Amino acid sequence: CVLCTAVLVPFLSVGVKSSTVSVRQELGFLWRVQNQAHVAAAFLHDIDGTMWQVTDDLGRLLMAALAFSPDEEKAFFDTVLVILNGRCNAVKHPTLILVHKMVQAAPELFWKRNGALLAALTRILRTTGANDATWPVLVSVLSTLLPCP
Repeated sequence: CVLCTAVLVPFLSVGVKSSTVSVRQELGFLWRVQNQAHVAAAFLHDIDGTMWQVTDDLGRLLMAALAFSPDEEKAFFDTVLVILNGRCNAVKHPTLILVHKMVQAAPELFWKRNGALLAALTRILRTTGANDATWPVLVSVLSTLLPCP
């Protein structure tokens, strides 16, 4: 369930609206089977409406669902790392948006547990031009490391 979510959510954001409905329904089913109906509802919300997007609410719900299992959190973010380090540029931006929404709701020790993600994001930031569409998201994700005033 967790790995399917990590792989499919970025593709939902770049897919054709008509083809994403069945994927959203399948993800909703998988999360209901895991007794996470509130996460399932985030995938099924507005299923006949406009193009689906990752919301702050989904990021918070996914982060909360992963909080119960460090192994699932690691598997999820390892999968995200594969996507970010891969060659499929079409899904890198939606993957970064998903990471951004999730780290906004992450616990304090998140970055200590996910050093590989931090290293990868830092490396991507160094090799990304300021005019790239992913630049603002990268800066925002990494700014979560800064202490709040």
